[in-house]
Amino acid sequence: MASEFEKVLKQNRQRLDRLTQGRGVHRLKKLYDNAQAELERKIASTARRGGKTFTEHTQRLVLAQIKDGQAQIAAHMAGELGDFTNEVQIESLRGLAKDVKRLERHYTGAEIPLPIDEAARFAGVVDKRRSSLLKMHETSFANYGARLVGKMESQLAVATLTQAPVHETVSSIAEIADVESYQAERIVRTESAWASNSVVADGVKDIAEEVDGMLLRWEEHISDEGVPYDDRVGVDSEAMHGQVIRPGGLFVMPDSTPDGDPVPDSLVGGMWEFGPCRPNGRETVTPYMVRWGGLAWRFEAGERIYLSR
Repeated sequence: MASEFEKVLKQNRQRLDRLTQGRGVHRLKKLYDNAQAELERKIASTARRGGKTFTEHTQRLVLAQIKDGQAQIAAHMAGELGDFTNEVQIESLRGLAKDVKRLERHYTGAEIPLPIDEAARFAGVVDKRRSSLLKMHETSFANYGARLVGKMESQLAVATLTQAPVHETVSSIAEIADVESYQAERIVRTESAWASNSVVADGVKDIAEEVDGMLLRWEEHISDEGVPYDDRVGVDSEAMHGQVIRPGGLFVMPDSTPDGDPVPDSLVGGMWEFGPCRPNGRETVTPYMVRWGGLAWRFEAGERIYLSR
């Protein structure tokens, strides 16, 4: 039978998946598709005015329209993602408070007061990383838009050289936007996960100032017995799972898993405040107290020091 701590961890994973894999991706994907469809209509209208085949003059007009359109889409997507990640942070911080209270009530029978229950403290934790988070969204979508423009520009150049029919060229441009949309979805998933983990890490740090023994735990899609939940779990995830640190510290990548499987040299010694540490990363950080049980270990002088297992 699962422990209360394991039940809370499962619900936490489900909450994060619902936010970052479901609601957020669906919401931003719909916005992206609508914006690209509108740009496609404008491009088609401009291209048709140049005749039936693609010419250098048409190429210049369409490319200018694409550059302007993609810049607007990138700015709009960044703004919408900013609104969404603010919602993610609020919901994640509320979940953190609920989880800590539930676990302490279960394991100690005590109703524990938390500093983040105060409105001002709660808002302060949410606001702490807002500017850097918004800058992250702007940079990610600006870079994505620039890569998309580059691919479309290459396609336009080919269409001009071959004097391709206008309707075929417009369709090929639309196909590029559709094919590359997975990268936009990856930005949404990764950065909303970053938003959630950042506010949990900051919230745990705030709680630790008044609650003795509060730690921050690294959680992967793997059981505490070392069994991956799916085939996407890598050796580095197995190596990091269950590591705990004092809030405000850094997690460190060991050189092997508990079973001795080596971690790639390029990752060994890497340090993070929280995940995700790669695109589409699914690692999370959670609050932890030794009395809650479950796997917990510190990384000291290159060795795992187990607090619980």
